[in-house]
Order: sequence, then C-alpha cells, then structure tokens
Amino acid sequence: MVTNTITFPGTFGKYMSLASGRLAEDVMLNGDITQANGANAGDWVAAGSNYSPNILLPLAICFILRFLVQACTNPLPLPGGILVPLMATGAVFGRFFGELFAIIFPNGFLSNQKINPGIFAFIGAGALPAGVTQAFATSIILLEMGGTTAHVPCIVAVIASIRISKMLTCNYYDMIIGFRGWAGVVLAPQTDRDDMVVKQMMAPIEQRFISSKHASLVELKEVYHKYNDMVEYPIVDSVHNRFLVGIVPRADLKDHIAKLEEEIATTTPQEDAINQQEVQSSIPVPCRSASYVVSDEVSAIRAHTMFSMVKIEQMYVQQQGRLVGLVRRQDVIDAKTSQRKASIVQRAWGTVKSVFCSSNASQKKAT
Repeated sequence: MVTNTITFPGTFGKYMSLASGRLAEDVMLNGDITQANGANAGDWVAAGSNYSPNILLPLAICFILRFLVQACTNPLPLPGGILVPLMATGAVFGRFFGELFAIIFPNGFLSNQKINPGIFAFIGAGALPAGVTQAFATSIILLEMGGTTAHVPCIVAVIASIRISKMLTCNYYDMIIGFRGWAGVVLAPQTDRDDMVVKQMMAPIEQRFISSKHASLVELKEVYHKYNDMVEYPIVDSVHNRFLVGIVPRADLKDHIAKLEEEIATTTPQEDAINQQEVQSSIPVPCRSASYVVSDEVSAIRAHTMFSMVKIEQMYVQQQGRLVGLVRRQDVIDAKTSQRKASIVQRAWGTVKSVFCSSNASQKKAT
C-alpha cells in the first residue's frame, strides 16, 4: 500500500519513478528542467523555468520523499545502493537552494553574473554522501565529472559536511553495524588515527594462571575453584618469568585434578596424602598451545581485526614476553563505543564553548 502510494504517477510517482542517476542528470542541467533542455523525465516539475517560485515545491517534495524513503530502506538487508541514491538526493537539495538564490538574486551575487542552479546541485551531490559516509570518495568522483569552476566550492562543501557530521554522529556504515547488532567496532569520529591500545582495555591476569606444567594439586584446585568463570587457564614457566607455555581448558583441568587425586589416594599413605598434594606433580598438566597472543601496545582496531579474522573471543596479552593480561573481543567493542560517545560529547561541548567565548569577546570589543 505504501509502495503504491509513493509510486502512483498521479501523485508522488513522478518524483520516485526516475532512476537515481537520471534524476541527478536532470537537476544538474544548466538550464530549465524540461524535456526540451534534455531532461530525462520530461517536464516533471510542471512550471520548471528558472527564476520561478513554482519550481521550489516540486524540488522540495522530491527531496523529502527520497530522503525519507532512503532513511527507511537503507538499513534493510536488501541491495538498493547507497552512494548513487545519496548523490541524487543531495543534487535535488542543492538544486532547491540554487533556484531559491536565483529567485532572491535575479542578477546574481555580482552584477551580470547570473546564478546557475545546476552548480548548486553538483555541490549538493558531493556534500550529502560525504556527510553520511564521512569519506571523500564521492567528491573525487564528482571532481572528475565536473568542470574546474566547481572544484573549490565542492571541496569546501564536502569538508564542511564531513566535519559537521563527525561532530554529531558516526558514519553510515557504523550506524548500520549498531542497528543490526553486529559484533563490530564502532569507530571513533576520527577514523584516520587510533590512540587506544590493548593495555587500556585488557583485564590484568593477576593470579589467574598455573605457575608450572608440574603444579601441585593444591594450586590446581585453588585456581580451578577460585576462577570458575574462566573457560581455559594459561600455564606459565614460573611465577617470576610468567612466560606463556600453553593453556589448559577447564574441562581438561578438572579431569587432571581427579586423576591426581586418584593417584595420591592409591599410592600414598593416608597420613602423607595432605603433604603430597602440596608437592609438584610428576604428571604434567595436559596443555595446548596458545595460538593467539598480542602485545600490550597493539591498537584496538588491529586487535579487533584479529578477532574477526580468526573467529576467537579472547587473546592473551604479553609485555616484553611476560604474561600480563587477557583481552576479550567484547572489551574492545565496549571500549571503542565508549570512546566514540565521549568524543561526541567533548566535541559538542567544545563547539558550544568556542561560540560562547567568541560572543563574549565580540561584546567586549563593542563596549
């Protein structure tokens, strides 16, 4: 029902039936948006002559419809395109203001230099996708398409759009990650640098390890019962060095403890059994190799890339070869999400503060 309503030719269909690429071509025309001037959809704006207020309403309706439809359909898991529809919607938005300025300034900003609304559409086609994706790729494409006269205004609009977008929110792709609940990292607004490292988000290892492959039964039972939230336990060469030699899953450690208890019960007199539990065992702990270990100076983005590539949930952290902590995938995601939220608040506060300070300075100069 909704689809039929917005595509019915007698109502909104004339604004929605045109493909995004053809729509962008129409609104970027130098002259009137008419079939005589090369418009793909014909006279789709009725009274479509420049310098006429009648052209503003069709452009406004077209922009609002396409913007709302894109906002509702882009998060869906359907291939509908992102960049080209955004370019077309931005071009319509730019054309609207181009026509508005042409009406307000019929002789142009300067004498005998009339405003060309098509250039405004060209600038809007670059600014909207850049603000949504926070990337310069669309501006590079448009600069190849357009003439040199539009290079500077297009670059300025793209830079301003990206800066404002980063002050307010994250980019489109990170929003989709959060909307769909994917276990991805929501990047900080400044994605060209990453100053967060693993040691800032890892959990210290403390005593959550087995001090030797031949650890005593008392130590094994203490680690097993005290840290019952762990899926596996790291094994180091010694308490002093803490060089990681392997890991033992919790289920295997349980079986090994039962095996040691049985051996002590059958081979040791009852009066010596307690003392024997505190002596290093002759049977080594069945350890496996710890395949994934990272340095404490590895960046959060690189750590998450490793998590995604090898499909694991946690890695051990070393500092100069010494076991110091454990980092989980969810810890990286939570840390980066918190950093992004803090950065948004900090930037918004900085903007308000700078505006307030500049206004106070202006008042002082006036007095």
